[in-house]
Amino acid sequence: MKAIVTTRPGDFSLVERPVPEPAEDEVRLKIANAGICRNDLRIQKGIHESINYPLIPGHQFSGVVDACGSAVKFAKPGDKAAVHSYVVCGQCAACRIGDTHYCDTLKTLGFNLDGGFAQYSVLPERNLFKLPDNVNLYEGAMVENLANAVAVMGQSDLKTGKSVAIIGATPIGLMALQVARLSSPSTIVLVGSGNNRLRLGQGLGADHIIDVNKSGYAEDLKEIRKGFDVVIVCGKTKDELKLAMDIAGWRGRIVIEGHYDPDVEINFSPFKLLVERAVSLQANCGWLTPDFHHALNLLEREEINVKPITTHTFPLEDWEKGFNVFSSGKNQSIQVMLSM
Repeated sequence: MKAIVTTRPGDFSLVERPVPEPAEDEVRLKIANAGICRNDLRIQKGIHESINYPLIPGHQFSGVVDACGSAVKFAKPGDKAAVHSYVVCGQCAACRIGDTHYCDTLKTLGFNLDGGFAQYSVLPERNLFKLPDNVNLYEGAMVENLANAVAVMGQSDLKTGKSVAIIGATPIGLMALQVARLSSPSTIVLVGSGNNRLRLGQGLGADHIIDVNKSGYAEDLKEIRKGFDVVIVCGKTKDELKLAMDIAGWRGRIVIEGHYDPDVEINFSPFKLLVERAVSLQANCGWLTPDFHHALNLLEREEINVKPITTHTFPLEDWEKGFNVFSSGKNQSIQVMLSM
């Protein structure tokens, strides 16, 4: 089979690998689509800290069950499935209370275990979530992103009638916008750049769109709302975090989406931000299994539309073009997929 493999920092290439055989409690997935993420760019550059080499990256993927181990009970060949990338023990203290991010033996497909940038992958049966009939394999590869959006909005505690600003018209930002809409807020503002992203956000439910590349955008925000009840930060730069601090209102809540660039550092006044306006600053550390399940239910009920967010698809052989389009934002790209 063809697979993207990294054997050491900075080494990233398409190679031939044997088709893997599933263990007794595993399934083999014939991969259909795999989304490119900012973390994949960090792996490609050799600057991600949590990688076990050699590795097949890719953690946002879907496919069709191809073979099953002898102890597999529920999956069967032909099942369409989304992949839950966290491989946990289920027995430690953290797992027992559902806080799987802190599992004593946590491994993640695409980081510590082989992932989805390949034609086939083997993984534990429990990491498959069967796709409903009305959810296709492109949407299936977006479930993990949507689970992040569900998680970050859960952390925000957004109430009906409150205002929300989402900073960053990223794939997760555009999904968080839609999840926020389900709480019937008074105002939803999407702040970002890229005409296609902002227009898409408006079509997906934003009451106002603010382009940070236009002069006077901060004043435009203040005209919409003096201070926002909830501010979701889905960007990656220092400026986006500073903006969130500026526009949070009295008793406002800032939630930083978990994929924020780890190299960004910022100084701020605890008094002026947290005390004077009684603002709370919350971080979202990815998603939990209930968020993944909820995301799949939202797709099944057609309450969230992820289809227009995937703007480009490249065959696995053209992975370099796909990475370049995703990282550069060329051709008005948003979510870029590799197709097997």
